[in-house]
Amino acid sequence: MLKLFTLLCASALAHTITGIVDKKGSPLEFQHCKISVNSGEFNALVDNSGRFQVGVPSEGTYKLEVHHVHYYFEPVVVEVMDEEFAPGKHMKVFLFSLKEGRDYRLKYPLELEPSSKFQYFEEKAPFDPLVYLKNPFVIMIGMTLLLS
Repeated sequence: MLKLFTLLCASALAHTITGIVDKKGSPLEFQHCKISVNSGEFNALVDNSGRFQVGVPSEGTYKLEVHHVHYYFEPVVVEVMDEEFAPGKHMKVFLFSLKEGRDYRLKYPLELEPSSKFQYFEEKAPFDPLVYLKNPFVIMIGMTLLLS
């Protein structure tokens, strides 16, 4: 029964977008990564080795995003075509840009790495007594004392 269900799901999703999430030395945890296509229309999880596969039903243009709690990944535009121009070449992948929709071309299968780390809190500056000397009120009092 389970085999029949997976066979039906595989036939409904005709194309598979594959790739890998690369740590690049960061302490990224794959169990916190989630892959979404077209803002959650199709979803996938990342396995322990960083690989993922997302099924899409037909040809078209899809926006793929990697969601993680601590790291930011650049969105990617994937163009899926039914015809192959060369063996294994039925997908084009571009970096996503808000202005143009797609920027420069990436290689396929995807190799995605975090571009930055989210910073939720702002660090407090250490105590500096010279900051008080730059205060306009302190400067006015100091100039008044010097002139008198």
